[in-house]
Amino acid sequence: MGARYASGMSETGQTKSPIRAMFEAGQLGQAFQLAAQAVQQDASNFDAWCVLGHIKQFQGLLGEAKQCAEQALTLDPESEEATLLLATTLGAMGKTAAAVAACDALLEREPGSTAATVAKAGFLERAGDTNAALALVENVEELNAGVVRVRALLREGRFEDALSAANAFVGDETTPVRRRYHLYMLKARALDRLGRYDEAFEAGQLGNALVTPEGASAEGYVRLADEVIATYTKDAVASFPVSGNESAHVFIAGFPRSGT
Repeated sequence: MGARYASGMSETGQTKSPIRAMFEAGQLGQAFQLAAQAVQQDASNFDAWCVLGHIKQFQGLLGEAKQCAEQALTLDPESEEATLLLATTLGAMGKTAAAVAACDALLEREPGSTAATVAKAGFLERAGDTNAALALVENVEELNAGVVRVRALLREGRFEDALSAANAFVGDETTPVRRRYHLYMLKARALDRLGRYDEAFEAGQLGNALVTPEGASAEGYVRLADEVIATYTKDAVASFPVSGNESAHVFIAGFPRSGT
């Protein structure tokens, strides 16, 4: 396996870089600024390229995320993190065959890579090959595998099985909040298709409460918009790597489902 892992630790046990630590702490604005400056100063900074790639993927800037993953792979061609970053970016771009091929390449190097197995299953599920997806995660008792299993079962119309698979993880409070939210939404979908509408509504409420515990809040949304504006200052944007196109960042603020 490559010298660096998704945790940010090296094979020699070196501590995480400040960029990695900020990213894993959820300080994405600061991590992005620091990583962008770092690659300008030193193009061999692996952590910076990976963090930039992850954040650009979050932002939907898939072409730039792909470039970051490729840069990271030039520095560590056997890196599991960089390979999976490339694979998930390709998958998000709709390039399923290329995404699966990236996972297969990783599995050739690391046959026991659960992350690569689950990622491949996810791509196959989204492509409609639910049988292959379910076969891959059949014996994988891991959160992301559980999400793939639920989605595949829903796609096959096996709603009771999907509900059971969701329940196996949704109540675990150690599960990351965004994943629990996703599982609650999948659970709600299964319950809805089973005609258990009150329970479906309750599952949806529980999921939404995880990500918006205060409910719809104009003040909270204004605060979030202010944080975005404060992060992407003129000076900060000027320090970002320049891509090969002429597009500019545009921020549109509006409440979900408001028609913005």
